[in-house]
Amino acid sequence: MPPYLLPEPLVTKNGEKVTTAEMWWKQRRPEIVEDFEREVIGRVPKDVPKVTWTVVSNVTEGLVGNLAANGKRLVGHVDNAACPAVNVDIRMTVVTPATAALSSPAILAATSGTIAIPDRSMISPLIHRSALFQRSNLAMIRSSGAEGSQPTA
Repeated sequence: MPPYLLPEPLVTKNGEKVTTAEMWWKQRRPEIVEDFEREVIGRVPKDVPKVTWTVVSNVTEGLVGNLAANGKRLVGHVDNAACPAVNVDIRMTVVTPATAALSSPAILAATSGTIAIPDRSMISPLIHRSALFQRSNLAMIRSSGAEGSQPTA
């Protein structure tokens, strides 16, 4: 199979070179967006059924690594009026920083089951134990009186 060559970004589909900002915005950019929507992202069909989201549980004071986080488990029920014999529920977990403002990073996980969002009581001992094996944390471990094996040089 021959190698795939990407199209020239500043040459229109009819072979004309893009020479102005207006030409870019009115002609070439829409061509690229169209190709990307058609070939990469895909298009949303006109008759997509409605999805109704419900929060089924909340987790507060959880952790992602050693960062405080909150999570919500959601179920999205897809309207099955077009085919009542088929029932579609989408399970989703959304995790955000505990100190999240209106705009913040989020972890979105579509699942077939559940994703554990551990609370502090479950994870703190694990973080404490893993710290024992990191050389940079030796001073902290010694000053806190933590028990366990000390790493060797």
